[in-house]
Amino acid sequence: MSSIYSVRNVFEKDNKGKVVIIIVGVVIVILIMILIVLLVSDKSEDNSIQGNSNDVEVTQDEIPVSTEYNEEHKYTLDDYLPWTNYDYLEDGSGVDVKYDITENTAIPKGIVVTVNGCDEETNKANANAYLSTIPVDLNEYEISYIVKECNK
Repeated sequence: MSSIYSVRNVFEKDNKGKVVIIIVGVVIVILIMILIVLLVSDKSEDNSIQGNSNDVEVTQDEIPVSTEYNEEHKYTLDDYLPWTNYDYLEDGSGVDVKYDITENTAIPKGIVVTVNGCDEETNKANANAYLSTIPVDLNEYEISYIVKECNK
């Protein structure tokens, strides 16, 4: 007699304990599969809530932010934005961006100010000084600030 049991042998020999163990194992595997499917579907719903593109962020005050081109967005500040203030790095390795101002394409009337965190307050003040020179009433615009980490 073989010591290897198949499922058919378990049922034929009337070993109820082994049958119960097999059924419990199958139920556990099914529950794990259902849990995995639910977790995957929740993540895909979260992505669709944020928008169709993966470049949408949410600021601290929960305003959706995107600086990527969006053909459905009505650009109203084309003559003034994007605007970037930067210095060339002395070692010739590139530029040090102080601030970057673009339209927020995730909402109808929004502006995104991305500032370098090395001198956050000065960079915000300089960006706001530039925005105050634009001959457009910015009161109806939602301004979002994103602070990038300091790379020194």
